[in-house]
Amino acid sequence: MSRVIKAEKSKSPTNHPHSILVQPVGTERSKDDKEETKTKESAKQQLLVSAREQADAMITEARAESEKIYREMETSRAEFENKIEEQYKEAWTKGEREGYLTGKRKGYETYQKTIAEATHVVEAAKEDYQQYLNAAEPVIIDLAIMLTKKILGEKLEMEDHWLQFIKEALQEVKNHTEVVVYIHPDRYKETVQQREEWQALLTHAEHLRFIPDTNLDNNGCVFETPVGRLAVSLEDQLGTLHTELHDLLASGRS
Repeated sequence: MSRVIKAEKSKSPTNHPHSILVQPVGTERSKDDKEETKTKESAKQQLLVSAREQADAMITEARAESEKIYREMETSRAEFENKIEEQYKEAWTKGEREGYLTGKRKGYETYQKTIAEATHVVEAAKEDYQQYLNAAEPVIIDLAIMLTKKILGEKLEMEDHWLQFIKEALQEVKNHTEVVVYIHPDRYKETVQQREEWQALLTHAEHLRFIPDTNLDNNGCVFETPVGRLAVSLEDQLGTLHTELHDLLASGRS
């Protein structure tokens, strides 16, 4: 879920002393990192399942409405047939054979017209229902992402959750000898207070520095190592999740 900002290797170290060679950080992950990746993938799948459950609920509701329309149509048809039958009997009893036949023909024509109209309504309802579902699925995903962003954003405002966020992010760069962490000034104090804990996580790091940066999001940070820079933020992670969920939805339709 992390986004790596790559930099090309300089051809002239003398002219560009601060150039950074970027290598994929993911190749240095330990077994714990792989487990963490599995956990994140599981979370994405759970969110997709939740979105699909909401879509299923909408489908169930639409089907119930369609069945209701059909039952009402059947009831109207039965009532209409009974009415025609009563008219037939009345005409027959009075001996008005000619009027009976005329009434029967008109009644049958009216009945056929009513059935055709009811069938058209049902078919139109089915078409509208399918179009609604197709349009609703992406919206459901967007709403799920917005809700997730709100919940996680509120959690990160709590100190314990922010520190856990930093701890997980440090796992991405724990095998480097030098790590510089850029964070928003509002997060600087609470983060630096745990320096010893962070240093213990970075078993290979000889130098660990924290630098405030007002250009960063309040819920994000950037790690700089000898091989490149790694940007980690809630916004980036949710953006990646949003794209992956829409890709899954598109592949499911194809």
